[in-house]
Amino acid sequence: MENSILIEALGVTYAAMGQEVPDAALEIIARDLSCYPVEGVLASLSRCRRELRRLALADIIDRIPGGHPGMEEAWSIVKEALGNEQITLVLTWPMHKAFFAAEGLSDDPVAARMAFKEVYQRELGIARESGSNVEWTTILGFDKSDRDAKIKAAVSQGKLGAEHAHRLLAHKDEPVSFRDLVALSPPEVRRSLADLSVKAFPKQ
Repeated sequence: MENSILIEALGVTYAAMGQEVPDAALEIIARDLSCYPVEGVLASLSRCRRELRRLALADIIDRIPGGHPGMEEAWSIVKEALGNEQITLVLTWPMHKAFFAAEGLSDDPVAARMAFKEVYQRELGIARESGSNVEWTTILGFDKSDRDAKIKAAVSQGKLGAEHAHRLLAHKDEPVSFRDLVALSPPEVRRSLADLSVKAFPKQ
């Protein structure tokens, strides 16, 4: 039933945008979108009709509520923290990896953006191919007020759980390094963070 709803909604959207898509292609696209809530896909299609002149699968996925941010949105979130350890970031794992790829190029905004885009698109493709749910994590900055505001906002937006946020805020009066964040993270993400910290901060 849900698949037929998606196929019909996709057909209407493509027709409204003047694109002819065969029924077989609509079925494949609907199958690719079946891992997302139907309500979210329908909301995304509504945005696509308002915002775009042509439609691609990636455009739909980028606009699903609670999904992975698109490239420009992701870059706008992380760019303020490049070269600025005061800023706290709440970001997805693909954004997390792409951020550290760009961090070493913070003196050259153009090169930093290109590095971010390359890694983000690769990691985003992997995440979408696996069909895994979007997970949000943090890179904590030294500015206590910014850290407090970003974490509380993330909880209200459903990006971070209250228990995990409480652990992070419990340390808000202390400087928090990346390695501290490894210790504060939930068990299911601690190993990934630890592995990344070794790459980002190799032993001297």
